[in-house]
Amino acid sequence: MTVAVLDTGVDGTHSDLSGRVVQNLKLADTQSLGAGFNYPVAAPSLPNTDQAYGHGTFVAGVIAGNGQQSGGKYAGVAPNANILGLSAGDASLVFVLSGLDYLLISGGAFNVRVVNCSFSANTVFDINDPVNIATKMLTDNGVNVVFSAGNTGPGEDSLNPYSVAPGSSAPEPQMTRDGWLGFLREAISAVRCFGQPWWRQA
Repeated sequence: MTVAVLDTGVDGTHSDLSGRVVQNLKLADTQSLGAGFNYPVAAPSLPNTDQAYGHGTFVAGVIAGNGQQSGGKYAGVAPNANILGLSAGDASLVFVLSGLDYLLISGGAFNVRVVNCSFSANTVFDINDPVNIATKMLTDNGVNVVFSAGNTGPGEDSLNPYSVAPGSSAPEPQMTRDGWLGFLREAISAVRCFGQPWWRQA
């Protein structure tokens, strides 16, 4: 099974991930400058697409790191999973839609069953937001889309607006680190065991 990490990128040369990064792309598109739809442009698979911040590599390690550098002490929740890295930008994730489009077009070729999106937006939920539409399309195709709860705390209306979209799943904002890891483990296990997201079980 492959987990796509839509983030700042992934350092596929990290020994905890080495040999299991099946595709690693820097995304770019025309940002709607041209008329009509333009397919996302992806550079060929690169060894390291997370050269500025390391956030995406950290997330990939929490998901699928094998713990080699720590003697197994800091293994991820799914240490045998493959990773598909999608770098949506460095300072700002401006190419998120290109990443979601790429997964809709090519995710099946890499057996992507889970997409981790550890980004948020400072806005309110809108069902017509293109990110929410793409999330729904991915879940309709059997892909479990997991969003972070956000970084604004446990207060009312503090959840990441993308995490409340139909079809997406996210932990509670006040969840502890162990609770979040358990949530992610359950999301990955549900797909591994049942072959589809748990909310689609008959």
